[in-house]
Amino acid sequence: MRKLFISMMLAGAAFVAQPAQAALPLCGAGDISPTSPTFTAFNAFDCSGFVSGQAFADSAASKTILQGLLDDLFGVGAKDAATISYTKLSGLNGAPSVDFTASPFNTSLNGMTLLGFHFGAGKGSPGDGSGLKGQAATSSVLYYFDAGTDLNTVFLKYKASSDVVLFSTNPPAIPEAATWAMMIAGFGAVGYAMRRRRKVTVSFA
Repeated sequence: MRKLFISMMLAGAAFVAQPAQAALPLCGAGDISPTSPTFTAFNAFDCSGFVSGQAFADSAASKTILQGLLDDLFGVGAKDAATISYTKLSGLNGAPSVDFTASPFNTSLNGMTLLGFHFGAGKGSPGDGSGLKGQAATSSVLYYFDAGTDLNTVFLKYKASSDVVLFSTNPPAIPEAATWAMMIAGFGAVGYAMRRRRKVTVSFA
């Protein structure tokens, strides 16, 4: 009995002696930018993450991770990971920026925009230096921000980018009905003036 007690004490001491693993960093306004370094901040900004694992793989485990991020960002149950749609680009291979005018997105970003990123376990990733190993060192994050008008490229602070997901962005501003009416009236006036100029007045003495 005494030997068992001593063994348990030694095992406990060895466990306590192990260095504690650092947590993944919290996301922040300095993670992404509309300009290349030196970064500038978006006017309106919120985020959720970083969390361990892949949130955008369409598996049950991924949907659980994504649901946690959505609940944290928008409130519990406000958005459903099982039904929310998105467009995904994989294989970023550590790219420091993403051009959203290229395939598969083929759009510029306007107004409030929701993006997701997955980072691998490589050097410079959010999980680098955390002490986490393997799958746990990969991480996912959501960003919800005001992209302004016709933003094409988003620049990333962290390295080892793997996937980017575009959930939503607002379409470019469409003129209101009153603006359309004024434009049509303007075109009509120009057309009328041009027709009057084409008429030739002939007088007989």
